[in-house]
Amino acid sequence: ASPDIGADEGFFRPTDIIPDSDPIEVLDNVPEGTVVAEFTVVDPDPEEPHTLNLVQNGNGAFRLDGNQLVVDLPSVLNGSENPYLTVQVWATDMMGLYYDETFHVHVIDATPAYVASVQVTQPLEVEVQFSEPMRTDELGEPSNYTISNDGKGTLSDNPSQVTVIDNKNVRLI
Repeated sequence: ASPDIGADEGFFRPTDIIPDSDPIEVLDNVPEGTVVAEFTVVDPDPEEPHTLNLVQNGNGAFRLDGNQLVVDLPSVLNGSENPYLTVQVWATDMMGLYYDETFHVHVIDATPAYVASVQVTQPLEVEVQFSEPMRTDELGEPSNYTISNDGKGTLSDNPSQVTVIDNKNVRLI
């Protein structure tokens, strides 16, 4: 942070940058322009305007729009491979005095490991396919799960039980 140059003339540097949420979090499947955080600058000179600049932008993932941190490149967001990105924000007042702070943005993987889509193919018969298969066959292909009449069934390659809770959720036993 900059020294208190000008403090003897009654001007002081900003002293803090506060995000509206702590921790700062974003899902990894949001579109460009999504607001991730809004920053407030703390300054002993309360009426003084500030300019915010982004010095580190999370590998290009973010930009500032006024005092808002927004998604710039959604393709950089990948919660499973890089769950934290770093941004550094500078607040500069009209006297050129500044304060900077580094924030870590938690990128949340929007696709849990075992999300299932459940589709009723006929009355009393349900087919369940997992977005990330829990099991694969000898060729590496995903195993499908078939559930019939009483809402219970077995895995095609394992006698474990699968229960349909509703048309969006399954429980594996």
